[in-house]
This record gives sequence, C-alpha cells and structure tokens, in this order.
Amino acid sequence: MVHAESGQLFIGPYAIDSERNVRALPHTTLFGRPTGVARHLTEPADKVVIATMEEGVYEVDVGSLRVTELWRDEQLDDSARKAGLPGYHGKGFYSGQGVYVYANNGEHGREALRRPDVPSGALAEWDGKADSWTVVRRAQFTEVTGPGGIHGNSDSERDPIWTVGWDERSLLLGVRDSEQGWSFRRLPKASHTYDGAHGWNTEWPRIRDVGDSALLMTMHGTLWSLPAHYSRERASGVRPRSSHLKVIGDFCRFGEHVVFGCDDTANKEFLNVRRAKGALPAPRSQSNLWFVRPEDLARVGSALGRGAPWLRDDLAEGAVSDPYLFAGYTHRGLSLSHITPERAVVLLEVERGDGVWRPLREVELPAAGDTFVPFAAAEPGEWIRLRARTPLLGATAAFSYRADDRRTEVPDAAFRSLAAPRAPGAVGGLVRARGDSERLSFAALGADGSALGHYELDPALTLRASEDAAAYALTREGTQVPAGALAVDAASVVYCDEAGRRWRLPKGSASFDAAVTGETPWGPARALREVATERDLLHAHGTFYELPAENAGGIAKVRPIASPDRCVHDFCSYCGLLVMSGVDLASAAGDRHVVRSPDAKAA
Repeated sequence: MVHAESGQLFIGPYAIDSERNVRALPHTTLFGRPTGVARHLTEPADKVVIATMEEGVYEVDVGSLRVTELWRDEQLDDSARKAGLPGYHGKGFYSGQGVYVYANNGEHGREALRRPDVPSGALAEWDGKADSWTVVRRAQFTEVTGPGGIHGNSDSERDPIWTVGWDERSLLLGVRDSEQGWSFRRLPKASHTYDGAHGWNTEWPRIRDVGDSALLMTMHGTLWSLPAHYSRERASGVRPRSSHLKVIGDFCRFGEHVVFGCDDTANKEFLNVRRAKGALPAPRSQSNLWFVRPEDLARVGSALGRGAPWLRDDLAEGAVSDPYLFAGYTHRGLSLSHITPERAVVLLEVERGDGVWRPLREVELPAAGDTFVPFAAAEPGEWIRLRARTPLLGATAAFSYRADDRRTEVPDAAFRSLAAPRAPGAVGGLVRARGDSERLSFAALGADGSALGHYELDPALTLRASEDAAAYALTREGTQVPAGALAVDAASVVYCDEAGRRWRLPKGSASFDAAVTGETPWGPARALREVATERDLLHAHGTFYELPAENAGGIAKVRPIASPDRCVHDFCSYCGLLVMSGVDLASAAGDRHVVRSPDAKAA
C-alpha cells in the first residue's frame, strides 16, 4: 500500500520512503507472512494495518513503526485472541465503509488435499471494535480491493469494496455497498487448474489499474475488464479480454506495457506428482517478467468459460439462482438437467445493466431428463439467472461460452521449425532446467537417435557445448520419458490416471503412433510435464492439453490447447519460456525462435 500522508510504500514487512530508505518491521513483533496492507479505519494518517496469511492482524505506526497486535497469527500456539475464521491461506485484505475485509482462499484437512468440491475458504469482515469477525460468505476468496487500489479508497465511507473468489460452480465477483452490504454475481471459469480446495493453486488473482478505461482482473485463466464504476447498482461492463495459460502473481503498468510477474518453473511439484511424468530431477525455481502491450491483452488467447450456478441442487418452486454473466461471448449455450420424476419448467431472466430483470424464455424439461438451450449472439443481456417454475431435484444448469477463435490451421511462424513427423533432418533430445545453476541442459539426439552431445542454454539464450559430464548424465538418464505414459489403439489414445481409471483422447495423424509407443529412434515423446507451478501440459498424439492437478479435478477437467501436427520430442519451461526439442534444421534457416549452438550441430 502507498501511504500518501507519510510518503511511504508498505510492502511485506518493509516501509520504503520517497528517498528509497528501507525500514524493516521485525519478525518478533510482526509475526507471520504479510499478505495485505489496509488504511486504518480511525487514524488513517498515522497508522496502517497489516494482515498475514494466517490471520494475524497488526496496527503499525507509520512514523515509529511501533507494532500493536490486534489478532494473533494462527501459527502461534497460545491462548491469545485469534480470529478463528473458517479456511486458511489468507490472500486479500482491505478497508472501507467502516470495516476491514479479509479473504481466506484455502482449507486445512485431508479432503481439501484431494477434492476441489469440499467447503473451503471464507470472506470475513471486522469493524475494528468487536470481539469477533463476521463471516460474510463461506467460499474461496482471493483479492479484496476497491477503486483506490493500492492507495486505499479516496472516499472510504462510500466507495465500493470488491472481492473475487470461486467455488466448485463458478467464479464469484462480490461488491460491498455502504448501504446494502454485500452482493455476489457469478462469472465463468476458463481454467480449472486453480480449483484445489487447499488454496495453493491461486498465485495470485488481482484487480489492478493498468491505465486503461477499465481495470484489469485475473482469475482462473481469464484476463477480465472490470469497469471502475462497478457497484451493486452499476453492474454492467464486466467482460473477458482473453484466456491464458500463465500463473500470474502480480502485474502493473510500466511505460507502454503491462508487466506480469509469473510463476513458471517450480522446484517442487507439491501435490502435483504423476506416474506419467517419471521421477524428474528438481529444477531451480525461476520465472521471468512478461511484457504485453495493452492492445495485445485481447489477443493472448480466445476467451472461453464455463460454470454452473445450479449444480446437483434440490430446489423449491420459485428458487432463483445467483446472477451469471451473459455478455461478452459470441457462442453461448446452457445445459439443463434434473432427476425429478415429473416434467419441470425453468424460467430464464436477463438483466441489461439497468437493475431490471426481464423474462428471456421458458424452458420445459422432460421428466428426469435434460435439454440444451443455445443462445443467439444477438440476444441481449448483461446477466442471466434461472427461476424454478416447478420443484426440481438434482438440478444442474451448466453454461458453456466461447468467443470466436481466429486461429487457422496454418501454424504460427513461432512453430514453423518444429519437425513434421519422421522429418529426416530433425534434432531432438531431452531438456531440463538445472537445479544447481541458472542454465538449461540439453542432451541432443540426431534423427537416427545418435547422441549429438551435451549443450547448455544460459539466461541470455546463448547455447554452447558443455563438458559437464555429471549434468549430461543426469539429463540423459534422469529425464528419460517413462514407458507407457500413454497407450494407443485403433480407437483413440488412452491415458491412465493416478486412480487407475482409463480416459480416452482423440488421435491425430497415424504418424504419431510411434511417438506414443516409443518405436522411434528417440524413444517415446514426452507426454506430461509441469510447465507452470502446479500446472501440467499433456502432449498426446499431436495435441497439447492443459491438465489440472489431481486435487483440482485432474484429467476429468482437461482442456485442449492446440494440435500443432509437429513432432515435439521433449518440452519444459525455462526463464518464463516454453522450450521444445524436435527441430527440423533444414527448415529452420533464419528462424529467430530457434536457438543455435556456435558449431551448428544442435538447435
């Protein structure tokens, strides 16, 4: 938080003044992992309030940095006053309208480590005087902020407070009104890789001013536009900009770019260990800054999303769902199902940004049956909700949306040098980000499987032959693709998950059979690898998929990314980039995406 009155930036346990002098708050008095800074409710010119991830809350004098503990950090095992909120793994913290607001995005317990659908997290508020916090909603919440962003709201009594979170059904966008309190609306999820109930998979959804007419919000794989005017009464204008595959920790405007700090290569896979990956050597945790021009934010990836405001619910006649986003996608559809023995009727209503709900259409469902409702692109409405005209048992209302995908079947120039299946001059090999240095190790293999030596890439993207025999041996032996990660038969590709269940995926060209079975000079192609913290890419028969961790839904919620029809032998993340081996040197002349060694034997 930028504290205007004292001219200081408070970040983590540090206070930095306008002359760049840094003062540290000692861990002995401010114990815990700082997660948010808020303006003080009654003495904003002289004090700030800092919260930790384990619900410690501290009042800090901005001049002396004297710390007063308001709530004890949950990690300290004693009898001092603790917030005792449901959930854990706090993320957002903000103040306004006479309250401090705190967001928990995870849950302790064995079930939370395995299932994404158990109750988890909480949004809570405290007026600075009461002996306990008030739980606003039991769900996983992350960011809490307002129009003032990191400066704090300029009109602390009336400016709205925003929060974003999620549950098993969809994203949740909440706003606090000074007169009417909290209200919540639902948004689609583009990705399910964030869905772990433990809360570890969300590093770190934000809402930031990046100099555009609307704020930029990240959540569950979508870059969102959130209007600066967004409030309970003015809820129009929320739009998806694009979808992405990054894990974005934070972002800001810097000159002509929006700069994202991301979580890419991680030293530990935590709970994201799978047999199909094999026992890979641990890399050094590293990432990079990602610079994007504002006009390119909409071109990162085609927007898509899905969500279910009703999910296996028993509903009385007249029950109404939460509002769900209806605008911003070209292609929209709704799947309705139930198990009621009689026919059922559901009314769809839309709100056009004026606060008035109008009937859109009535849908009749057969007894214990289902139906699909397509929506024309021209059908108006900012938000949609469902009203049960008859009682419903086990009702699910699942929306599926996407924007137009402007990609063609012609590969982008970035991929033109990847080898076609059975290309005669291809160079493959095994790649890994080293754990003991900043370099990437590459054990190069010729098209006939012959060893072409060991090469290392540094952060300046200089590839050189290496004489490090130990690193070469670890790359050659430690990163071998495990046999049987995938299987292929006449019908499809088969993936077996950690519970032993078989899942079938589409086949590409028959020329990929050998890459699955290992009947190539290189052996089998890499099928699975973590390329961003707790996120995997699955490469199956010519198609790449985003694969959530087992505790976030696993392959049941897999999402296809692209079918490049190229013979990728291995891949990994390094310095914020995706590195792929399997290059056809004959077609790579002058390609700036190919990194060459000085002796030109490998690329």
